Amino acid sequence: MKKLIGLFCLIIMAVFTVIFVNEAYAAETPLYMKRIEMATDLVNKMALQADAAGMADTIRSSKGVAIFPDVAKAGFIIGAEEGQGLVLLRTENGGWSGPAFMGISGASVGFQAGAESIGLVLVINNDNGLHAFTGGNSFKLGADVAVAAGPVGREFGASTNAPLKASLYSYSMTEGLFAGISLSGLVINQNRDLNLAYWGKKMTAQQALADPATNSRILPLVRALDGLMEKGKEENTAPRNKKVALNIERQGKNRQRPPLEWRALPVFFILAVSKAAPREKPPPPLRAGEPHAQTR
Repeated sequence: MKKLIGLFCLIIMAVFTVIFVNEAYAAETPLYMKRIEMATDLVNKMALQADAAGMADTIRSSKGVAIFPDVAKAGFIIGAEEGQGLVLLRTENGGWSGPAFMGISGASVGFQAGAESIGLVLVINNDNGLHAFTGGNSFKLGADVAVAAGPVGREFGASTNAPLKASLYSYSMTEGLFAGISLSGLVINQNRDLNLAYWGKKMTAQQALADPATNSRILPLVRALDGLMEKGKEENTAPRNKKVALNIERQGKNRQRPPLEWRALPVFFILAVSKAAPREKPPPPLRAGEPHAQTR
């Protein structure tokens, strides 16, 4: 009995130790690092989806992304949503710059029934979308800048030269699956407090997004985005590689077996030679009393 009580006490102590360590980590971890970690986790989860190729293609050809990993219903306010996230821009050499921290809030009818929160990624397609994030303190989706649900699967990959109709493409995830939602009416604004905490000085979004994203704190998210784009590239090239391999296999079989006319040629050749070859006349029959010819 004493052993059971002692074991129970050890389990209780272990549980409280884990809780204490987690709370201490949460208290010591800056809020901006939590946003970066949550954004990284969201991108990694989206990359695991079977139809992530379209999203990867749009990001590869984009001007940047805005990631809001936890957009939740705003307390008891019906139809209201709020969340915090960050923006990274693509550089001319294919790298990333930033981050600039942003908030999203406002009334929306986009939540699916039963969903309490979503992870949201906005892909910046053109200069209008870029100006929305860098040109002022806030802007409204649908009114100040056009937003549409982004293509999934190989819808985009099959036609990479197709014109982008919306300044922003949206990708959302809830319960581990891609989900389409309406974002019109939501307002995105700069989070100056998190920008100050991350950069150590007052920075506008435009200033923050001009600096390369090379700091070790943001690199996990950069690697996650690069990994997502690489996965999309592999998925788009896989069907073409399979088709090429099939053609090569067929060509190899054709080389091993000559065409029908070549296979029939030896038969015709044998017949032609046999007809053209002169035939020896048989010797005349012997008459009675004639001696047999001696063989030399």
